[in-house]
Amino acid sequence: MRTEMAQIKITWKKSCIGRPSYQRRIVESLGLKRLNHSVVHQDSPTIMGMVKKVQHLVVVEPVE
Repeated sequence: MRTEMAQIKITWKKSCIGRPSYQRRIVESLGLKRLNHSVVHQDSPTIMGMVKKVQHLVVVEPVE
C-alpha cells in the first residue's frame, strides 16, 4: 500500500539582499534560482521547516 504525499509549489517572491546568509542558503537549497522562480517539492517536514525559516521571502501553494 503506497500513499502519495501532497506536493507544494514554492515561489521566490522577495530578494535576499540584506538578509542573513543562512536564509540565502536555504533559498538556494530549495532549488530556487531567481526571483519569481517556482519549484515543486513533496510536503515533508524537512521542506516545511526550510520554508518556515524563509516564509517572508516565498509564497507556498498546494499543487492539485
